[in-house]
Amino acid sequence: MSHLNMKSRWRYILPLVGLLAFSIESYHSLVMNRRLGATRGRYYWWSSIRLDEDPLNKNLGTSSPCSGAIQDCAWDTQYIWVHPSYFAKAFMAAALPAFGLSALTVRGLSRLGINEVWIFAISMPVYVFAWFYLVGRVIDRWSSKRNRKTINARL
Repeated sequence: MSHLNMKSRWRYILPLVGLLAFSIESYHSLVMNRRLGATRGRYYWWSSIRLDEDPLNKNLGTSSPCSGAIQDCAWDTQYIWVHPSYFAKAFMAAALPAFGLSALTVRGLSRLGINEVWIFAISMPVYVFAWFYLVGRVIDRWSSKRNRKTINARL
């Protein structure tokens, strides 16, 4: 009868697992961007998602891409082909509603000129936590109802 008092804890475990998965993929993306030399440029790639650091092109005319010498020339590529890992694909599929809300938030606030990287970095962990908390609550509720039915059937 000890399992009657034991509550399911998925609502606490799943959000932490989601945040851990987001952190792992964020670190992997940071390493990939450094390897590509993209951290000095305008765009940042989180897995296969391109984020613009200057969505309104405010800093377009402040510096020229080349200072005269070909060796000093740095070009900013708008698009690169990024194959997300299986881990990233699985995480994106599991957190699809969080990614959808984050996409709406990023696109909406980028129209005001706010850096998309910062919007994504702030909003995505919040949405991931909320989504996995909701999924955990549903699992907890479902499992507790199932346990009650099993206990009542035994009595």
